Amino acid sequence: IDNDCDGDVDSDDADIPDGDGDGADECVDCDDANPDNHPLSPEFCDGIDNDCDGLIDSDDPDVPDGDLDGYDVCEDCDDADSTAFPGAREGCGGIDNNCDGVINDYTTILPAIDGSDDFIDAEALTPVACSSDVDLGNVHYCYDEIGGHVQFKLLSHNVISAVNQEIQIRIDLDGVGDWHEADYTLDTWDDDVQALTGMLYDMDPVYWVPIALADPFDYTLGSSHVEMGFFHGKIDFADEIWVHINAWCESGVGIDFAPDLDPDTPWLHIDLPDFCEDADGDGSFVGGGFCGPADCDDGSLAAYPGNAEDCFDGIDNDCDGLVDEDEDDDGDGFTNCDGDCDDDDPDLELWDADGDGHTTCDGDCDDNEPDIYPGAPEPCSGIDYDCDGAPNDFTSILPSADPADDYVDQADPTLSATCDGEFDLSDVQVCADEIDGTLQFRLVSHVGIAAADQEMQVRIDLDGSGAWYESDFALDTYNADQAALTGAFYDMDPVPWDQVQDADPFEYTLGTDHVTLGFDHGQIGFLTDIWVTAVTVCSDYLSYDFAPDLTPDTDWVYVELN
Repeated sequence: IDNDCDGDVDSDDADIPDGDGDGADECVDCDDANPDNHPLSPEFCDGIDNDCDGLIDSDDPDVPDGDLDGYDVCEDCDDADSTAFPGAREGCGGIDNNCDGVINDYTTILPAIDGSDDFIDAEALTPVACSSDVDLGNVHYCYDEIGGHVQFKLLSHNVISAVNQEIQIRIDLDGVGDWHEADYTLDTWDDDVQALTGMLYDMDPVYWVPIALADPFDYTLGSSHVEMGFFHGKIDFADEIWVHINAWCESGVGIDFAPDLDPDTPWLHIDLPDFCEDADGDGSFVGGGFCGPADCDDGSLAAYPGNAEDCFDGIDNDCDGLVDEDEDDDGDGFTNCDGDCDDDDPDLELWDADGDGHTTCDGDCDDNEPDIYPGAPEPCSGIDYDCDGAPNDFTSILPSADPADDYVDQADPTLSATCDGEFDLSDVQVCADEIDGTLQFRLVSHVGIAAADQEMQVRIDLDGSGAWYESDFALDTYNADQAALTGAFYDMDPVPWDQVQDADPFEYTLGTDHVTLGFDHGQIGFLTDIWVTAVTVCSDYLSYDFAPDLTPDTDWVYVELN
């Protein structure tokens, strides 16, 4: 209301007072007695609505989160360090990562004030002089919650140099105090490389089996201390251990046990925290980190990293901080809500580029070729048409490394025969062509092939009797009707060499070192199995070269047909 009838209403009226002189009059200022509080003020962490938006401190989205760790400056104990926030895991770096006011750092577990060289003989356990080696002082321990490492710092009364650093932390998992039946040993000395690099050894069942070189932060050498540690997971996340700590003489005969430890008793007991919680059993963990993927809701099986986003359930299913999002992350034109099976991979999409009825999300391994898709029939091409990862190609059934011309006499196969220059069989291969239904045989030669010496036969026995002339079929490169090498398919029963039909062009092909013969599956009544032998015939028709390891009537090869 224009109360003073000057034509100006509320803040438009210059007569409205500004009690604290902050530039905001009493109509807009939520606290006109305090110049720090007004609509243009930043929000401070003081329990007051500084910017006059009705929200106080962390309830106000205007409060900054300087290190982007999810906690604003009102909640974070160090808003410049993204590893420090309430509930964070703590490393061993002397920083209050979890903002509880207590710094996680090394604590003394074995104090010592003895500055003498108190080495003892390794066998007799009697004192021995070893003045030049490490004299163990305090032993400190820290559990690194960020990296999941159990770490020890061993201090020496002496200055440490690389020549005297063999120090062991012997780890017993069951508390029996019998080290040689314990599981692990940390050692500064690496036997594999013969150097001081740090190594974790498995002591059971075989002593001194190296597991892995210690990571750089697991083994560090200072001027008066050595730090060694191991990843919690390397000892199967045991929740407690017992340790023995000792340093060796340079000569390897004397041991300086950590303060107050005897050679076998007592062992030092240490409780290890287990942060790897997975309450809902979905394989993701409350805090993530070294445990694995961080679960954003450990009470729901519907929420974990890598899960597909359900676009209608109001839950952040994939733990990316977004609920029911519908974004095309890979730019392929499809979102998770469209059904994109992997919205991080633009090559996996719902578009059927070749029109074969299958998309890359369906498993189409070549969406530019309509004959290639899951379950497609496969020719004998060496190409994976059905997307099962295994191309259909010729498979060797009778290989031979014998390059000799081992022809036998046709009338008496026990007698050898000569046939120089003829085709010498080295391999017989088979392939079933699923597109045209042909069974194809490839006969390979040790020598080159010429048209003058190409009469070869694939003899087919249907009952496994091995009596070829009572079986049904033969494939032959020589076509008797045309008196030429064109390929023919013969029915051997009831009349031998009764030609069924000429082989189709794709059933008889000639290569530089092989011949391919084939027939339509239906030409032998769609049988499920056959027995075959292969032979090449001399040009004088007086001698045979049988396929490797086959004789004229025995040792047929069994072939199962689809």
